[in-house]
Amino acid sequence: CEPSDGGIVFVNPAATTSKIPYDDFTTNAAHTIKDALTAMQANDNIVIASGTYTENNNVVTHGGVLAGLAGNWTVSDPSTNTTAPYSDFFDYSLLPIIKPGASATASLLRGDGVEGGSQLLIGGLEFAGGKAGEIASVNAGGAIRLENIGSLPVSIGFCQFTTNSAADFGG
Repeated sequence: CEPSDGGIVFVNPAATTSKIPYDDFTTNAAHTIKDALTAMQANDNIVIASGTYTENNNVVTHGGVLAGLAGNWTVSDPSTNTTAPYSDFFDYSLLPIIKPGASATASLLRGDGVEGGSQLLIGGLEFAGGKAGEIASVNAGGAIRLENIGSLPVSIGFCQFTTNSAADFGG
């Protein structure tokens, strides 16, 4: 994802402290994506360390960037690949994984009434096992559910979706 114009909010469960503004990847980062989203301002960039995050119903309230710090581009023959991005394969196996807790029944990532920001970019994340549908108000979007976002442009790239489900309107 191309960075947004705002600040950087780091997510790293291994950081030594976790206090807003979550401004240092190794010493002061949010330990959960939910905490980073709560601290996010319009056009901020949330940068997420590799690992597994067991959380759901992460609510996006501002436009900006949510990006994982993993994945790997590889090239089978660099001498024949002369155009950007200079690679022919993206390895998704290292992406940060967002998965629900045992009894979760809501989307893993939800944008509802997003205010501010020039765009919403989501990249470099794996959404696994999201399940929406047992509660009448959240039957759609097991992995990602976006609604009431007005004309905010949304782009999702280099993400992997695994075993997500919803009672209505996509998993």
